[in-house]
Amino acid sequence: MIPARMAAPGLALALLGLACTGQISKRGNDQGGPAGPAQPGETGGTTSPGGGTKPEGAPSPGGGGTRPEPMPGPDGVVDSAGPYHLRRLTVVEYQNTVRDLLGVNLSDTDRRGFSADQVVHGGFGSGAAIVTSVDSRQFLDVSAKIATAAVADLAKLMPAGCDAPAPAAETGCIGKFVESFGVRAFRRPISQEETREMVALYNKLRSPAVGSPWKDAIHDVLVAFLQSPEFLYRWELDGQPIKDGDLIKFGPYEIASRLSYFLWSSMPDDALFAAAKSGGLDRPDQIAGQAERMLKDDRAKDGLRDFHLQWLGIYGVDELEKDPSFKTYSPEVAKAMLAETASFLNATLFAPGASGKLDALFTSNTSFVNEALAKHYGVPGITGAELQKVELPATQRAGILTHGSYLAKHSKEIDSFPIARGLHVLKQVLCQDIPEPDIMLPPAPEQTPGVTTRKLYEDFTSAPACQACHGRINAVGFAFENYDASGGYRLKDEGHDVNASGTLELPSGKISFKNAIELVKGLAATPEARDCVARNWMRSLLRREESKVEAGSLKAASQAFAGSSYDLRALVVGLTKTRAFTHRSPVGN
Repeated sequence: MIPARMAAPGLALALLGLACTGQISKRGNDQGGPAGPAQPGETGGTTSPGGGTKPEGAPSPGGGGTRPEPMPGPDGVVDSAGPYHLRRLTVVEYQNTVRDLLGVNLSDTDRRGFSADQVVHGGFGSGAAIVTSVDSRQFLDVSAKIATAAVADLAKLMPAGCDAPAPAAETGCIGKFVESFGVRAFRRPISQEETREMVALYNKLRSPAVGSPWKDAIHDVLVAFLQSPEFLYRWELDGQPIKDGDLIKFGPYEIASRLSYFLWSSMPDDALFAAAKSGGLDRPDQIAGQAERMLKDDRAKDGLRDFHLQWLGIYGVDELEKDPSFKTYSPEVAKAMLAETASFLNATLFAPGASGKLDALFTSNTSFVNEALAKHYGVPGITGAELQKVELPATQRAGILTHGSYLAKHSKEIDSFPIARGLHVLKQVLCQDIPEPDIMLPPAPEQTPGVTTRKLYEDFTSAPACQACHGRINAVGFAFENYDASGGYRLKDEGHDVNASGTLELPSGKISFKNAIELVKGLAATPEARDCVARNWMRSLLRREESKVEAGSLKAASQAFAGSSYDLRALVVGLTKTRAFTHRSPVGN
């Protein structure tokens, strides 16, 4: 963990407030680069979002000029690529990158000091196009704490023999450190100009005018690296743009970062850097081979967990307050719910013999509980704080949509809130377009003694103008009425038997159900849910909604998914072989 005491930040913080100002230095072999990060919907200088100089003849993003729409292939499906937008690391990516770069783990306090990541369609954190004033101060403070923890063991941080060099050897040591550390921190070869800037900072710190000791100077150079937009932003330009027809092909170091942040929510490892350097990421089969290797690494648990927690909107459940009437609920139970979901995902996707199938994700009643969570679920015979593998009652729990983490997050403090639950399933599990209401809505009804939640919301949405959407929303939301606002199972609501029955009309057919168990089992077998999972994985990769020109990539990934009998791991690997993964549009609009 990061030590509570923060070392004096020194001159580096005064010279390099880079996260605040957004100044990005030139890149690659001293090639031209943007003056700073673009604002949302804008670009800086003559660059396009995602890095690189605007190709000759290409229209400026957001300005005049158009580019022709890509032509469909022989099967009538367009196979092209959309834009790549500048964004910073999400909080989870930042946390994991610091861990893998320096071996430093951020505390809960440090992580929660940042403002929330922006969210795009599909519920995936996009990061921010700019750093807020709150974040700039937090990056400043946390970078200094991280550096303090890292320099505590200079033998581990510095090149061999450079933990306490003789004065005559310092220049050589700082040069080696900047070059080797810079590649990993910036996720690409560090340019000559960037190297000169960091060495110049070190020399300034060690000058008689400042007089920083060796260790303190290394600390402040490290802070400068961590404050640089080249570290904070996902903009890994490693050379001039590679034109491939009407598109720009990502360079090898960019591909390495796309793989690592897609699958691990973290920086590339040594094997990815080596593959990028040697030409081992030039072909789709090479990229897919790396993806298959990476899925066997424990860090894949971080990446795939991050996807599911964002997709299903589970993050933050451990920070929610629930009504005191839920006697078995507590902050410790909420944390156990998050741990249950993480363990369930690991067992479904990574355990020996795991199927990795969508059906298991949606229907398995195998789970992991400790004593407190077991008591909340009404499961006897579990003792201790450690999670234990159990088979939950098949009539009460089936898959991740019936986990307490999902149900408690999509609820109010005391109310099960069927509208929130139904809306989320329709939009994120079935990818249905539910328009925002164009009228001012009254507040949702408060719980009324003797009146079931279902009755309250049926009356609240009974107007014909509401039923156009709530006919679908309510039906799905009411299916989860056997679960209260804390995620606990119930048969009674306000003294009445729970009615969780309903029907859902889909293009592929009608699902009739008596409860959430029957609903989720029906959903798991529908083409709509399978297609939506593929779309959400693509949205996670792109950090935006897929564009029409990426239909070919989505189709290819969906075919890989179907060909594996809907193994989620095959879907992920399939996406890394697509044009949407390896290319981008030369313009940002």
